[in-house]
Amino acid sequence: MPWSVPSAGKGVSMVLLHISVIFPVFYQFYVVYWYLFIYLFM
Repeated sequence: MPWSVPSAGKGVSMVLLHISVIFPVFYQFYVVYWYLFIYLFM
């Protein structure tokens, strides 16, 4: 089935796109909470 390969590639690219969008936001919140933790408990 020749159409299964492009659809699979599209699915992978969508997953990578979601990771590249979600990961910086998650990392930013992680840094913010870490600084709040240090600020409150130091």
